Amino acid sequence: MYIGSLPVASNRATYTQDFQLYDDEDDEGINLAGAVITLDIRRPGCASSEISATIANGRIIMVDENEGQFELSIETSAMRNLCPMTYECGITVAQNNETTQYFIGTLPVLDGIVR
Repeated sequence: MYIGSLPVASNRATYTQDFQLYDDEDDEGINLAGAVITLDIRRPGCASSEISATIANGRIIMVDENEGQFELSIETSAMRNLCPMTYECGITVAQNNETTQYFIGTLPVLDGIVR
């Protein structure tokens, strides 16, 4: 599992970020064929998500499933609902009846000012 911070986002623009998930033991890209990837963004200390991204809702786009590469893309209309603050976020992968937590961290969101 990785712990850290995603790059700063504006709440007035589409947020995109590329990811590649690796196996900790052999440092190889993880095969994500048939996996359900979920990235959730929530206010600190809250149980419910402000934004959830999955392949099914189109916010996660698979780039190379054999190498664990995918792209996160959250549309401007969803980002506009986020108040400027630092959010908690996490990524899980469900595959073969097992769920693995790959990332826990933060996402700083700044007020993009432009209305």
